Amino acid sequence: MARIALQQISSKQAEFNALSGLRIPKKQEYIGKYLKKEEMKKLKEIYGNDSIHLWGAKYAKTNAWANMIDNSTLILFRKNYNVVMRGICSYKVINDKLAETLWGKDGNDNETWPLIYFITKLQKINLKAKEVNLCLGYSQGYNWQGLNTVKGEIAAKCIEKIMDKLKERRV
Repeated sequence: MARIALQQISSKQAEFNALSGLRIPKKQEYIGKYLKKEEMKKLKEIYGNDSIHLWGAKYAKTNAWANMIDNSTLILFRKNYNVVMRGICSYKVINDKLAETLWGKDGNDNETWPLIYFITKLQKINLKAKEVNLCLGYSQGYNWQGLNTVKGEIAAKCIEKIMDKLKERRV
């Protein structure tokens, strides 16, 4: 079943977090200090020896995070009114220590982002958020906050439309 995860990086804290794991991938030796052996084994299978892009969500988004399925969830990152990056969820862990090391704690609620997901095929894109919103049946001005997921036929159709739009823009 196709899935889309919608993630915003519009706040100052989210922009800082984006530098610490999304735009600048982390070396496996660094994150391996915080992960279990079986988790690192899985990451080695996925990434070989390459550095890893990752992102996290707060516990309040547990249901959305749980709906992300490895290798079948397209992640779209929105900054202001544009979708600026896309990737695929490759693996997930819950890890408070890694999250706090990477991103610290949110100054507003003193929480970190321990629902961590690892990302493959991360690339910059340029797509209007309103195009994604309309495709998913939201109002064009819907302002996604935190992590949201959509699954099923509506996600599958939207993924197809998004990929078609991105292909059009490369020609």
